[in-house]
Amino acid sequence: MGPKGIGEDEEARSLQPVEGARSPEIEFEVQVAPPTRLTTYKRGGEVRYEIDRDAADRLYASHPGGVEAFRAVSDAGHAFLERAVRYLTDDAGMRQFLVMGTANPGRANVHEIAQATAPESRAVYVLFDPLMLVYAHRLQRGTDGTTTFVRARLGDTDVILEQAASTLDLSEPVAVIMPANLSYVRSADTAARLVDQLMEPLAAGSHLVTTHHASDLLADEVTPVYRRIAELAAERRAWEVAPRSHAEVSALFERLELVEPGLVPIEQWRPTEPVDEPITVAMYGAVNRK
Repeated sequence: MGPKGIGEDEEARSLQPVEGARSPEIEFEVQVAPPTRLTTYKRGGEVRYEIDRDAADRLYASHPGGVEAFRAVSDAGHAFLERAVRYLTDDAGMRQFLVMGTANPGRANVHEIAQATAPESRAVYVLFDPLMLVYAHRLQRGTDGTTTFVRARLGDTDVILEQAASTLDLSEPVAVIMPANLSYVRSADTAARLVDQLMEPLAAGSHLVTTHHASDLLADEVTPVYRRIAELAAERRAWEVAPRSHAEVSALFERLELVEPGLVPIEQWRPTEPVDEPITVAMYGAVNRK
């Protein structure tokens, strides 16, 4: 079965990449299900490709909680993002954001969260999957130039920073938002190098917000999921995931200063209400300061 819904959108086919990005043209990936589309599917969004449905259904079958367990991860991750961005705007005084990805359609994005209390906030989104680029293309309408996007892969750090400079003042502090991105970088050395390459050129006072899949939280529940992801990746039907322990995730940011309460399960990072129940999501979250 071919692509469905937005994959047939004429606007999607007409989008052009940002100058300097690797690929000379937009290409739709129909053989591999990237995390962005799987996340959209598990939130109940329209299925874009047959590969998305197949990969998602096989993942859901690997967890006793099924699709609801995956939606809980998405909900907790977005709640963490909202708390972190509010901390950055209200307490740390951040007004510039460089975001790796976007929220799913129907959820508040970083610039919307920030501009709710600091209307002058600006944001640049970095995306590569064409379907999410269509969403970003629509998202920036009506933002009066305060929000834009760059088409680049995570490893294209020079391109990202060069293009972001058209919207952000890189001589002033910038908050870099990386929701789970480093979990998809298999080499820890490469992941740490990406952090350094993004943060080193930025001004002192810049921040880094991250979440990361955990290998040492809820291991009995999530190990079968990671095993199924590895199987799908071996079949070239999904991206690889590299869950890491608390110590391994901490090592990715050793040149930065952790903001209290440090690297913790995402539900425990500055919750708006007391967390009485045991953690339910195997992900770490942190905010770091340069």
